[in-house]
Amino acid sequence: MIILSLTLLSLSACASTNLRASNKEIDAFQAQATDLKDTHPQEAANWLQKIIRYRPKDTPSRIELAKLLEQQDQKPAAAKLYKQGLEIELEQNNEQAYTELAEGLILNLIAQSKYEEALRQAQQGKEHYPDNKNIERNLRIILALMQSYGHSAPQPMRRPSANTSTEQDKRTVNQTSKAEVLSSPEESPSASASSSEIESPVTEP
Repeated sequence: MIILSLTLLSLSACASTNLRASNKEIDAFQAQATDLKDTHPQEAANWLQKIIRYRPKDTPSRIELAKLLEQQDQKPAAAKLYKQGLEIELEQNNEQAYTELAEGLILNLIAQSKYEEALRQAQQGKEHYPDNKNIERNLRIILALMQSYGHSAPQPMRRPSANTSTEQDKRTVNQTSKAEVLSSPEESPSASASSSEIESPVTEP
C-alpha cells in the first residue's frame, strides 16, 4: 500500500521556496513514473510527488498521482491532492486546470458516497466559472444522483438545449455508478481526512 504524507502547508511552502529543477530533470522524473506506475506504483508515486514538490502547479502530475492513490484505495488522500490543486489553480484563474481537478474530486467524492460534499464542490465551481459547461454538467449529474438515491437535493437544472450533452451525461453517470460499485462497501463517508495532514504514499526516491 502506498503511504504518502501531504499537507496544505507543505505544498504552499513549496510554491514559495527556491526549490528548482530543470525541465530535463522533471522530464526524467515523469519518465520514471510512467515506467513504474503499472508494476511498482509506490515508486511511481514517489517520482510524481517529487515533481509536485518542485512544481506545485503541474496539474497533470497532480491528477496522475491522485488517480494512482485511488487505484490503491486511498480516496481520501487523492481528494486532498485535488483540493490542494484547486486552491492553486483558482489563485491562478486557470479555468481549464480547475475544471479537470474539480471533475476528479467530484468523481472521487461520489465514489465515497459523499454526495453533499460533491454538490458543494460543484456549486463552488459554478460560482467561480458560471459559464463553464463541464461544471454545469457535473452539477446536473450530482443532483440527479442524489435524487435517485433518496438524498435531499434541489431539482436538477434544465439543460441549455434539448440535445446538449445528453450522451456525455449518460457516460458520466455510468462512470460514477461503476465507481460506487468498486468502492468498499464498508467505507464510511466519515473516512476522509479531517486534519491538515493525511497519510498517503511516498518516500523520497
